[in-house]
Amino acid sequence: MVSLAAQILTGLCLLLGTAAAVLGTLGLVRMPDVYNRMHAATMTITFATVLIVLAGTIYFSAFHGLTLKLLLVIPFVFWTSSAGSFVIARGAHRTGVRLAPVTIRDDLQEDMGIEQEQE
Repeated sequence: MVSLAAQILTGLCLLLGTAAAVLGTLGLVRMPDVYNRMHAATMTITFATVLIVLAGTIYFSAFHGLTLKLLLVIPFVFWTSSAGSFVIARGAHRTGVRLAPVTIRDDLQEDMGIEQEQE
């Protein structure tokens, strides 16, 4: 039987995770260019995934004791989401996808200029 505190905490984590996922979706619609959209989606969906996995860990720990298997998903999500978004952003930048007109600076252009000088 799941205790009331575990049910409340699980529900809260699920609710916050769902809210973060919805905010990420709004970021995809509202942001001006691919880089801002990718940042909004990556940050919020990563946070939402962590909260939902945490909710699952709390819920299933009530039945089987503390389960750390679900918690192993969290570092994997952090590593893959950040690395994946970096690779996609760099590829978009290299293929010439333009920044939004409201963008103030382009740090990757400066870094790529340094790379080209070294080659």
